[in-house]
This record gives sequence, C-alpha cells and structure tokens, in this order.
Amino acid sequence: MWISHSFNYACMTKKEIEKKTFDLASSELERLIQEKNYDLFIDSVEYVKENGVKILRVICDSDDCVSIDMVSDLNERISQKLDEDDYMDEEYYLEVTSAGVEKELKNDKAIEKSIGKYVYVKTYEKIDGSSEFYGYLEEYNDNVVKINYLVKNKQKNVAINKEKIALIRLAIKF
Repeated sequence: MWISHSFNYACMTKKEIEKKTFDLASSELERLIQEKNYDLFIDSVEYVKENGVKILRVICDSDDCVSIDMVSDLNERISQKLDEDDYMDEEYYLEVTSAGVEKELKNDKAIEKSIGKYVYVKTYEKIDGSSEFYGYLEEYNDNVVKINYLVKNKQKNVAINKEKIALIRLAIKF
C-alpha cells in the first residue's frame, strides 16, 4: 500500500530513520496484537531509494501466515503514527508488506526456525563444485549450515560456514 508523507527529516541518518520506524511500528503492532490477537512481528525496516522514489518499507512476518487484512491494519496504524510524530522532512512512500514465501533468512533465529524447510543457498565461492544449493536445511550449529540436496537423483549433504554464504532464503520446491 503506497501513501505519500512529508516529515521533518532534520539531521537523521538512514539508520536512525530505520531504527525509529522499527520502534514505532513495533509499538503499533503491540497495540494491534492486543486488539485483534494477530500473530505478527516486525521483521525489518528499510529506507531505500528505488527508481528515484524514496520508500520507507516495513516488512512484517508471522510464524503462521500473514493476511492482507493484517498488513492493511498495520499499514493504517503506522501511517497514522508517522503523521503524528512527523520526524522526516521529505516525500516518501510507506510500504508495509509481508516477508513473502521466499523470504531471506537474515539472522541466526530465522535460520534456526527454518530447520527442516526447503531453502536456497548462494555462496561466495564454489563448495563441492557449486555455488548454489537447493535443499533441506538439516542443521544449524556453530555458524555452520548443513543442507541435504539432490544431484542427479543422489542425496548429498554439504556443510557451509555462514561466513561463506552470500544469501540464504526459503525456497519453493516444484
């Protein structure tokens, strides 16, 4: 949902805007959870420029599923609170969205919660002859991700140190 706002930006950095918005969104979400019993949390906040347009993106997620009504309600609350707090001075669009079915696993907690799920892993360098793996996340211990994947109809396992991972996300198996 796109909504244009104008705020008093002053001297806030990108990180300060993201942190302040994360805190604001989390606070509004807590109220929404109490009122409507939603199973939601704020995954991240990004303040980016895409195609010449500034976007304040709030990404929410759930242990279950995220409905359009949940996103819409959260968007309404955050938008109203941003208007009241008025801490930015430039035009931007507010985008409240879910993390999606192929969401990136950005931290240890997200990786641990995804054990047993089908994932895509891209590495900085080749490991066992490949830099891309689609398979099941079997284990995550001591910053090492263990993936069970198929190569020419043969099951293989690979252990990848987290430092060597460029991207890890959930994947859809066809």
